[in-house]
Order: sequence, then structure tokens, then C-alpha cells
Amino acid sequence: TNRGGVAINSDPESPLFGNVYVSNGRSMGVQIFNAQLQAQGTYLTDKFAASNGSSPLRCAVSEGKLYLTDWSDAHAGVWMFDPQTNLNEVTNVFEGTADGDGCIKNADGVSVGGGTTGVGFYGKGAERKMYVFCEDYPQGNGQTAVGYDLGTADTWNEAPTYTFGTASAKMLNTNVEVNATSHGLFLSQVRGSGNNNTGAPAFVFANYNDEILVNAGTMTDLDGCNGAGLTVTPDESVMYIVDGSSKIRKYNITWTDDTPAFEEVYSFAVPKATELNQLKLDHAGNLYAYNRAGGLVVIALPKTAEELKVATPAAAVISVSGIDEVTAEVK
Repeated sequence: TNRGGVAINSDPESPLFGNVYVSNGRSMGVQIFNAQLQAQGTYLTDKFAASNGSSPLRCAVSEGKLYLTDWSDAHAGVWMFDPQTNLNEVTNVFEGTADGDGCIKNADGVSVGGGTTGVGFYGKGAERKMYVFCEDYPQGNGQTAVGYDLGTADTWNEAPTYTFGTASAKMLNTNVEVNATSHGLFLSQVRGSGNNNTGAPAFVFANYNDEILVNAGTMTDLDGCNGAGLTVTPDESVMYIVDGSSKIRKYNITWTDDTPAFEEVYSFAVPKATELNQLKLDHAGNLYAYNRAGGLVVIALPKTAEELKVATPAAAVISVSGIDEVTAEVK
């Protein structure tokens, strides 16, 4: 089956505010839904590697544009898609020439980037930074999280601005999601049930100096991260993460300077879930997941204090199959 991802335009100032984007591997395209989950079409079905289930993979929205990771050698990079200007084209953020491993180098032979599994952004305009987990930096199969002072540019042709070698050394699975915050980076990786340990944890949180401040291998209430899905609320007070059994767990976050502490609130099962490759929240606080077994799942999270006390809270789960069929199941 294919891997994929989900991203949401949560910028109220954007004309595409509320749009939901679903990426599907083997070049099966990017599905676009409006804020009411009405299908707008499927695009880019001929732009990625049809032989690779992770081409494209996870994605993120920044400044109204969609950025798609690609975990393949033949189509390595981070691919920018601008739904406001051209629904049929993508541009690789990394400028240069890819070698046989997917490592992209500029004309001077400097490694710029390569195949990617996760992408996250922090900041806007001239202060915008892009962070990725790069399979092919500093060379093929280098497996390093890196950052770029992208600003207002669409492309990049230099070495990364930042590297995170210490944090990356814990990402032994190499299928890694990236979430950027004001305090640092969450790097989460695929770990099945019983495989969360300090050598290869479900996630690490590192500051922007590449110091690991939290290693999830020490968390006794988290047994893995099946699919690497993780997201944080815009105010950085709550984390949602898939555990080793494909349940979603909610944790409240308390910050001491740049160091987070986590307190579990509840967990719940997602119907027919296998790997949950990506989690995202919309402006209203609804949770979106990409399920490797079936694509997009939308979860209306409980909003009242009483519901929050329930171990497995009531939730309306909407499963979207293809672009035409939407079914709802109330748990």
C-alpha cells in the first residue's frame, strides 16, 4: 500500500484558507478538498515516481503553497505546488543535479538536499525557515535533519543553513516526520508497539542548537509511533501522536524555557488504522490523519471538560475514500 500525508491551509489571510491537501504515493496525486470537505479534484498524478509508494510522502502548507516530500531516488527533493497559480506543475525547492542515490548537488558540487520524509516550517516572509529530514545529506543515505533560511524564496541552491546530527542519530528507522516549533524540532519516526527505547525512540525534541531535550524512549506511557504521525497545537500546549498500536494519544505540554514536559490526557483508536503517517489540526481543532490503509481520516475531537475525562472519547470519524465517497461513523 502507499504512504502519504495531509496538510491544511490554516492561514485566515489566505484565499485558500481551510483547504485540505492529501498526498498519495506511487504518483497517485494530490487530492484537494475545501474547508467543507467537498472534493475539488486530484492533481499531479503524472509528476512523481509511479514505482515508489512514498512519492510523494508527507506534506506541509507554508505561505499558501504546498510542499511535498519525496522519499525516492528517482524524484528526490521537496516539491513546491502552488494551487493558486498552476494546478499541474511542481517545482523542486532544491536546485541542482541528483546523483544515483538522490543526493542533489549544486554546480560547485555542494550538497543541497535529496530525498525527504518530513517537512515543517516556522516563521513567515523573510523569517521563514524550512526543516526537513533528508535521506541524502550530506551524501546518499546520510539520514540527517537539516534546515534552510528559505525566507520568501521558492528554491535553494546552497548547503543547508542548519544541521541536526545529534538528534538525527536517534532516527534509526529513517522514516521521519518533522514538526517545527518556536522552541525547536519534534522528530518522530516509525516505531511499532514495544519498540520505543532511548536508542531509537518514538520521537525526540531538540532545540535549534541540536541539543536533545526530550527523548521519548524514557516515556513509559508511549509504546511506539506506528507511522510517525505527530502534531502540536498552534499554541504549543498540546501534542497528538500515534502510538505503537496505531491509537492516537493526546498529551498536554508544559514548557520550562525550551524544554517540554508531557502529561497524557487520553487515547483513542482510529477505525481500520494501520500506519498513521501524518497528523494535522485544522483551524477549528479537528484532527486529520493519513492512514496508510485507506487515506484521509478526519476526527472531530471532544471539546468539553466532561468528554476530555473519557479514556476513549466519543468522536465523529469521517473516512474519505478517493475524492467522491465520504462516510461517517459515530463511535
